This record gives sequence, C-alpha cells and structure tokens, in this order.
Amino acid sequence: MKVDKYVHEKVLSFSLLILILCSCGRTVNIKIPENEIRDDLQQKFPESQTYGGIAQVTLQNPSLMLGRSKNLLTIGIDAVITPRELGVIEISSGRVVFSSSLDFDNRTGRFFFSDVEVDSIIIDLSTLESRIQRGIRELIRELLRSNLENSTFYILEPSDVRTSIAKLFIRNVTIEDDGILVTMSYN
Repeated sequence: MKVDKYVHEKVLSFSLLILILCSCGRTVNIKIPENEIRDDLQQKFPESQTYGGIAQVTLQNPSLMLGRSKNLLTIGIDAVITPRELGVIEISSGRVVFSSSLDFDNRTGRFFFSDVEVDSIIIDLSTLESRIQRGIRELIRELLRSNLENSTFYILEPSDVRTSIAKLFIRNVTIEDDGILVTMSYN
C-alpha cells in the first residue's frame, strides 16, 4: 500500500511533540487536508464486477464531499454498466453517492472506512427488466460495501519507530469540512 508522504511526515513530526507534551497531559491535533484524502481515494477505483453474466458494473472517478454530513466522508462515484454479450443491453451510466465514517486501530496503526452506506443510486436502467434493475442496484451496493467497508484508507508505517510510538497516542479521528482531524494525547 502506498504511504502518503504528507500524512506520514505530519504524523512523524507531531509524534515527537507528543512525547514532550505527554507529561503535561496536552492534546495535539493534526489536520489531513482534503486534497490528500482525495488522492488516497482515487487509488481505490476503478472497481468492476459482473452481474448474472450479462452486465459488468464498473465504479470509477470518485469525488469527495466533506462537510455534508457530521463526521462522515460523503463520496460520489460514477457507475458504468456495459454489456457482457453483444446486443444484450445498452450501455448505461450514472452516479452513486455513499457515506462512510473513518476509524483508527491503535494496535495496527490503520485508518479504515466503516459504516459504509449507499445514499443514492442515480442510473437510467429503464431499458432493463425491473428484476435486472434491482439486481444491478444491489450489485452496486454490495460492490461498494465489499470494496470499502473495513478497507484501509491509510496505514502508519509499521517499521518506523516514530510512527509506532505515534499510533499509541491517537485518540480520535474526526471528519471536518476541510479535512480529517487526528487528535493525539496522553491520558
């Protein structure tokens, strides 16, 4: 997994500061900016899966929307449906919007997506039977859940002593309008 250098350097810089401040019980916040979050999200897509041997659903081009929901990442993504066999269905496309919280595991140093929920699926499937429409929509929901739920968004470098120490001090991860706020403290 690619370790984002900006996030890595921020965590490293503040880990030493935390060690100094730990005897005082102080709190330090690190902000991971929106553009870094967006870059990491881009690496998770495109993702494709076949439905019933007749259609392939591809999710691609994610866009991040911070601040729409309290403490949630809201992500829009293009969904493209293509025929698996010539003449079976026409190409369809649309947009899917989903939300996810972000959690941290102090033991592994891993930031991960949790509670992934599909908010809306806007795809014109009117040329298909209603049974196939429902199946494709459910496939999209499942594709998002399986691709993102509990998947790693970022991981602190386990071989680096400074990040190994820093992960012990991370207490909270909050999603804000302009980025992700990581709160570190000793208590």
